[in-house]
Amino acid sequence: MPTDRPGTPDPPPLPLLADLLGRAATGARPTPLELAELLWLAGHMEPPEQDPPDGPASGTRPAEPPPAPEGTREQGQEGDGQRERDRKPERDRHGDRERDRDGDRDRGPGRGPWGDGPGRPSTRSEAPRTPLRLPSPAPAPGTSAAQPHSALLAPAPPMLRHTLALQRALRPLKRRADAPVGHEVDEAATADRIARLGAGPEWWLPVLRPVRERWLRLHLVHDAGPTMPVWRPLVRELQAALAQSGVFRTVTLHRADPDGTVRGDGAQIPADGRTVMLLISDCMGPQWRAGPDGVRWFATLRRWARRAPLAVLQPLPEQLWRDTALPPVPGRLSAPHRAAPSASLAFTPYDTAAPRAPEGTAHVPVLEPGPEWLANWAALVASPGGTPYPGAAAALHRPLPADADDRTDVARLSPEELVLRFRASASPQAYRLAGHLALGRPDLPVMRLVQAAVEPDPRPQHLAEVILGGLLTTVAGPPGSYAFRPGVRELLLRGLPRTARNRTHDLLLRTGGLIDDRAGRSPGEFRALIPSRKGTERAGPSESFATISEESVRQLTVRERPSVPSPFPPGLGARYRPTRRLTPSGRIWLAEDTGPDRTAPDRTPADRTAAHPVPTNRTVAIRLHDPATGPAARQTFLRNARRLTRLSHPNLVTVLDAGIEGDVPYVVMEHLDGIALGALTRSGDGRLPVPLTVSVGAQLARALTALHRAGLAHGGLEASRVVLLPDGTVRLSLFEPALALGPGARSADLRALCEVLLRLTSGTSRPAVPVDSRRLHRLPTALRIHYAHAFDQLLSPSPAAQARGLDLLGDPALLARAGEAYAPRRYRALGPLRVGLPDGPADLPRDVRALLAMLLLKHGRTVTHEELRWGLWDPGNEPRNPRSETTRLAKRLAEILGPGVLATAAHGYALHTSADELDLVRCDELVRRADAARLEGALAEAHDLVSGALSLWGDAEPLAGVPGPAARTARTRLLRLRLALHTKRAELDLVLGEYDRAAAELSGLLRAHPHREDFRRLCLIALRRQGRVEEALEVYEEYELSGGRSPALTALGRELREEYAEPVDDAPPWTEYEQRPVEPGAPESTVSAPDELPEGPFPTEDGLWTPLLDDDAEHDTAQARAEADEREERAESRAALREAMRAEGLEPEPELDEDPGPEEEEEPDEPPWIDFDTGFRACARYTLADGPVDRDARAALHGLVTELLADSGADAAAYELVDEPGGPLVLLAPRAEAAPLLRATVEGLPGRLARLAGLRLRIEFWQVEFGLDGNGEQSLGRADADAVGAVLDASAAQAVVVLSDSLYYDEVREEGQYGPAFPPDLFRPLADDTGWYHLVEGGGRPGPAADLR
Repeated sequence: MPTDRPGTPDPPPLPLLADLLGRAATGARPTPLELAELLWLAGHMEPPEQDPPDGPASGTRPAEPPPAPEGTREQGQEGDGQRERDRKPERDRHGDRERDRDGDRDRGPGRGPWGDGPGRPSTRSEAPRTPLRLPSPAPAPGTSAAQPHSALLAPAPPMLRHTLALQRALRPLKRRADAPVGHEVDEAATADRIARLGAGPEWWLPVLRPVRERWLRLHLVHDAGPTMPVWRPLVRELQAALAQSGVFRTVTLHRADPDGTVRGDGAQIPADGRTVMLLISDCMGPQWRAGPDGVRWFATLRRWARRAPLAVLQPLPEQLWRDTALPPVPGRLSAPHRAAPSASLAFTPYDTAAPRAPEGTAHVPVLEPGPEWLANWAALVASPGGTPYPGAAAALHRPLPADADDRTDVARLSPEELVLRFRASASPQAYRLAGHLALGRPDLPVMRLVQAAVEPDPRPQHLAEVILGGLLTTVAGPPGSYAFRPGVRELLLRGLPRTARNRTHDLLLRTGGLIDDRAGRSPGEFRALIPSRKGTERAGPSESFATISEESVRQLTVRERPSVPSPFPPGLGARYRPTRRLTPSGRIWLAEDTGPDRTAPDRTPADRTAAHPVPTNRTVAIRLHDPATGPAARQTFLRNARRLTRLSHPNLVTVLDAGIEGDVPYVVMEHLDGIALGALTRSGDGRLPVPLTVSVGAQLARALTALHRAGLAHGGLEASRVVLLPDGTVRLSLFEPALALGPGARSADLRALCEVLLRLTSGTSRPAVPVDSRRLHRLPTALRIHYAHAFDQLLSPSPAAQARGLDLLGDPALLARAGEAYAPRRYRALGPLRVGLPDGPADLPRDVRALLAMLLLKHGRTVTHEELRWGLWDPGNEPRNPRSETTRLAKRLAEILGPGVLATAAHGYALHTSADELDLVRCDELVRRADAARLEGALAEAHDLVSGALSLWGDAEPLAGVPGPAARTARTRLLRLRLALHTKRAELDLVLGEYDRAAAELSGLLRAHPHREDFRRLCLIALRRQGRVEEALEVYEEYELSGGRSPALTALGRELREEYAEPVDDAPPWTEYEQRPVEPGAPESTVSAPDELPEGPFPTEDGLWTPLLDDDAEHDTAQARAEADEREERAESRAALREAMRAEGLEPEPELDEDPGPEEEEEPDEPPWIDFDTGFRACARYTLADGPVDRDARAALHGLVTELLADSGADAAAYELVDEPGGPLVLLAPRAEAAPLLRATVEGLPGRLARLAGLRLRIEFWQVEFGLDGNGEQSLGRADADAVGAVLDASAAQAVVVLSDSLYYDEVREEGQYGPAFPPDLFRPLADDTGWYHLVEGGGRPGPAADLR
């Protein structure tokens, strides 16, 4: 330090500076406060740029400062080195942002951007760095962008900051609760018990307690609307952070589509008090606004809010929430108990003058993805009740109307107005970020990098302000591609400090440093380009947005495989859309036929070439053959292919189409849902069950005989080209149409058949000729000589001898002899899963039982590895490698069952059981036969067959003891099938007059299943028929006290009370109630697989079995007694219906008087529904929605309804058409189904709406109930007219078909023999849940119901 000079001391510096400034400005002297503010501002200003503006950007090195004295330089270097060592730990902890901030603080003029010593350039700058550019589809010619580039995947900074703080905020939810299943040893309680009892070790017993597990499971739903691609990285990071927090038992991600639907099982969550939901959405998509999508979406939100705690994670900043479709209100929330559903929360807004939501409206918390917000929400969920917590909540009342008219059209604003508007509403951080983004191309990944490089506290909310501020517009490219609106970039650059504009080099280094630090540690998120002489990419004309090191280039470079053109001909794809390769070479494809069906068997050749062929969407298999080399080969292929398309045989695959596309011949075949014979013989020693071997030989012999008689040859017969269907049917596939025909080709087919059968019977395909029968050791002794002789004939060069060999293989006696010598395996799934082998029951491990159950439930068809993964293990309990574990289980199962049963395919496993016994198949067969016997009137035989099907069940539940989700699903549906069969047998008992047996069985079933209304109804009928009215009344009163409100049971109870109070000799005609089918609300009973269990006609409770009618010969007396009252009853019923219509404001037309004459007594019997009155009838009204219309419109509507009735196939006696002022009214007869008319309406309307000249149509279906005496008719509930009108007004459709809630579940949701009668998504619920609707477009466009059949 220099020595102080003697003399007077210097004046204080601040007053002196103030005097100097005052004299220089010739004005007032500045105050000390103004000087302090000025000095503070000067200290925070960026130093002036020493280099020329184009120096750093062009890559030139800045000039070296003059050398300092030696001592000073060493001291400075030592001090800088010490500072660098002191800063290193801090830089490691806080990353590039803290490093940049520290470097800028210590850096002086001439120093590098990373805080290097004076007089020395940055060490990072010295290393060669590579610029990064964004790809462009069409770079401008003549620019640097035209240089070749190579692609790499660059990482981006995380959008979610403070992950650890966020996880800590959820600690109130990190509780444990008793698991519903599983126990563990309580060591402390066990030790205490032993100490207290003091007994010997042989008497020690453990004390068990329930296993403890995490309290809550989390369903994370992310919005997939058009504005949400920006937030996809945030969704991924949130999912990872929440899953790694250890707070939740499971974290499941679901997708909410813009149409208001949720994929998977996310729409159905349990109301178990242990499930929470977080919805990530900016509330800007179409499903948040009024319309069908909004109605569907808000119904889902309300259902979630009633079942579990629901909160919306809003990525937008709080100041933008008011512009969304779900604007929240700040206030306080309190819960009545832990994990209370959102619908039960109490919300008190801070602003008491704010408008209140309607009574009963659910309030959903809205949160920012930050620790403070999540901490309050977690405390609210974990609160025992009563404590208010601050937050914001939105009311789930109804979707807001579309706001296209009340928003400013930013496209009409000038650049100055856009920037001023943005500056007035955006935060300072967002405005500063927009200025820096104007230096380059504002794609989303670049925006995230620039924000992390220039902002000390980057938040996604600031990024959202820039994106939604109106400065940007979307451009073509991947999601997140933007460009500044014209003139906006220049204005933003003017507002950026000059030093910031000139320090582009520093910005490139900072953004590149962020990429360098994450290279090799984080996955790449976006494509970027680097200059490369060997590159094939072209970059955009903009400058580079970052520079990275060579090491980062090596780690991030994408090594793309050269694209290989698909072997599927492009021209063929115009009709057949390929979905999956069936062979690795791409020669066989699974495809969807999107073209017309010109091979329909019920169409003539002229029809097949008509202008309007039958459309089809079936799945087909396409085989591509070797290219045709010449005209002769093409002609041969086309000639043989035409013959194949005309050939039909049960043992040959159906060829649907064939031709040559380009030079590639192709054959289109039906897709067979079975397994290849080669896959079944691949495992083990290739042995098959003897009956299956004999059956395969006989069916292949018949297939080749038919093929040869048609003048064709197969040309490549082998085990892989033979398909086994689940029932044992053999289909020969994969023909060779290009093969030249002749005796040699047919002889080669027969020799190939002999080789396939020789391998099945002896294990080798080339034995010596003549064949030694002793080598056919896989056949029973009684069959060996026969097959040896057949093989000798097939291997003979004589065509006549080969024909005799085919005849020997097709001998029908062979199959019976093979069955006598074979001991089948016996699979039992309708009870505890058991397998009976010839040497005794099989000992199946627990995990092997789960695999066997899945294969049995889909017997004969392949169960894919993905299906096995989700069916064998619950989510979260999967093994580390599910594929290898499945392979281990399959090998163990094959060892237990033996050869010839388990087929191994590339994509899964299959179990073929046609030669063995499976109780599921036996039950299916008995139900089919019982249905056929019932239709033929053999009711006693049908009863015996149903009893035989029920006898297959054991005392235990189906698949008892089998673990896994698939077994649980199958167990539930099999139990429902069993109960449905009990219902059918009871109905048959009543029709056959076995009232005692029916009452005894139904009483036991009611004790076990008191909720089954069908059992109770049949029990009442049985007791009534026995004269036990008092007991029947007790059964009904028990149901009434339990809260039951079935209309049919209510009518029965009313009649029982009347009869018990006033007994009469002649009982009322109870046939109507006896023959009533199962209640519409009763559970279905279809046997389906784990997610689709065994296919086949397993009956549902009321979908398959039609009502059981009385035998005319046994009930002539009862019918004669009732004939006199039938006409009067019908008249009373019709009068009651009209009275009910008048009560609802409808005015029916006057009814014509009926004057029965003597000739009417000789008319044939009335339709079955007259004797089988259920007390219900369906009604349909067709109304023009646009108010009063003229006579021509009414006439056109009447004609339209008449045609729809004709299309429905309804008999004229089964309905009544009444012309009302409001529109035609169709009154269906009691017991007549509404499904045919409903199907005809949905299918026929699109092509007929043009007759109404643009008038909108509203069609409503509903049900009415009436008593047996024809009086007391009332509606069972109709859809709300305002809700229907709102749906029609909110859409562009010309018509809406509306169903009441009861009719929807009776006619639409009920499954028949082959599944639901209508597609499950055809009808959608109304907003108020009073009914269901389907919109129909006009103009002849086909609707979504075109494939109802």
